[in-house]
Amino acid sequence: CDVYPVYRDPVHDFGILRFDPKAIKYMPLAALELRPDLARVGAEIRVIGNDAGEKLSILSGVISRLDRNAPEYGEGYCDFNTNYIQAAAAATGGSSGSPVVNLDGYAIALQAGGRADGAATDYFLPLDRPLRALDCIRRGEHVSRGTIQCQWMLKPFDECRRLGLTPEWEAAIRKSFPKETGMLVAEIVLPKGPADLKIEEGDILIKVNGELLTQFIRLDAILDSSVGGKVKLLVQRGGEDLNVE
Repeated sequence: CDVYPVYRDPVHDFGILRFDPKAIKYMPLAALELRPDLARVGAEIRVIGNDAGEKLSILSGVISRLDRNAPEYGEGYCDFNTNYIQAAAAATGGSSGSPVVNLDGYAIALQAGGRADGAATDYFLPLDRPLRALDCIRRGEHVSRGTIQCQWMLKPFDECRRLGLTPEWEAAIRKSFPKETGMLVAEIVLPKGPADLKIEEGDILIKVNGELLTQFIRLDAILDSSVGGKVKLLVQRGGEDLNVE
């Protein structure tokens, strides 16, 4: 059947398409509920797709981590400013865009990429941003997306310490987020963008609008809800606290 593009995200690797269910013949259709909150380490998953061009393949795996930086694909497009979910499902080309479902049948992630070196490692896009975009479209609203034109990377605490993270802030972050293993660090700042001359590469993000923050998902949510407004950031640069707006 024909499908029509409804939304293409300007940053993350997903889009939303529309089709007429009545155009599908001779097969029942089932909808999968999007539940990004159910993605957790140790969850058993199934990747349902056209792996290696097969008509239908269902691959099994277990989520091993939730906080991987988006993979670098070399030439062409690479996702950024998001964490990826990692699992061992041995998917190959053809499964991209497939739903990653848990054993209760909820879609908890989106198959996004894998490794070409034979390692059985797969990377999934979290569904937080796709679900928000879908909800906005269903309500007939514009999908607002905010940015300060700065690319962040998740870095472990030991690297953050080398960049100047003070023991006091590390203790505060670990107390607030006992399961977290790292923080967001500025990687690339777009010249002449809103963050230029305010944020420098290597700055460690501590707070946004007064809220302690270590995750892309929360940062995205704040930026998307602040379009046209201002955001206040507290960063550490070489062990010194800096407030920027």
